[in-house]
Amino acid sequence: MSDEIQKTVTPSVGVKETENTGNSVKNSTANSGDTGDSIQSLKFRLAKALEQRDEGRKTLDERNQADEDARLLKMEEEGKFKETISDLKSQLATAKKRADAYDQYEKKQRADIMEQLSESDREIAASIAGLEGLQKFFTRTVESQRTRVPTQSGTPSNKTVLDKPLSSMTDNEKKQNWAGILDSYIK
Repeated sequence: MSDEIQKTVTPSVGVKETENTGNSVKNSTANSGDTGDSIQSLKFRLAKALEQRDEGRKTLDERNQADEDARLLKMEEEGKFKETISDLKSQLATAKKRADAYDQYEKKQRADIMEQLSESDREIAASIAGLEGLQKFFTRTVESQRTRVPTQSGTPSNKTVLDKPLSSMTDNEKKQNWAGILDSYIK
């Protein structure tokens, strides 16, 4: 039997290498104490696995399309034009339904985004053609509004300007302006 190295991930230990040589099995654990390296390697492996999955899906879609095209050509060669036409019509109807559903979704999303924008941003957003571009613009606009820092810090002042001297105020005026009266003595 040839030498094989298999890598398995154990959550508490890290990366574990198992080496099979004939009848004997040797285990060695790569645990350097730094989980940052193992996390980075896991992220890399996950990204690679996701990339392979996407490539596999793309290949499968291409093969399915090629098989469908071959089936339609074979039907045409055999003279089954009516079946071919009915298959193509059903596919067209399905595609139109999906396209209409997507158009409605896009219009709804566009309306929701435009509703949340200010007037000046709506003018800019109206010139953006695709939904993805509009969503990116909306995200940037919202983030820039969140990061704005107020020009003044602290709480607003409750000071009131006393129009009359304290001796000439009525009891109601004193009650209403009491915070201002106290503030005038604190200075």
